[in-house]
Amino acid sequence: MEASLSPEVNKEIESLIMRCDKVLNCHSLKTRKIGNQKAIEVHIMVDEDMKMKDVDVVQESVEQCLKEKYGSGTHVIVKVEPFK
Repeated sequence: MEASLSPEVNKEIESLIMRCDKVLNCHSLKTRKIGNQKAIEVHIMVDEDMKMKDVDVVQESVEQCLKEKYGSGTHVIVKVEPFK
């Protein structure tokens, strides 16, 4: 059985993401519950002048934060965009 996560959980996810260091904004959040697993896809925005290695660290940090909260089996896709 597949369904979207509740609006409350989506707000919680956005709040968690915005607490991550160097994340300036997030949008286009899509969530699904597939059986016992969750899937989260989101776009985050970081300073456009960030070095690529630092962008990778931020992306991994967001992924780790979400997996810690919702379980290591959570499928997480974080797309990074420059914030202008």
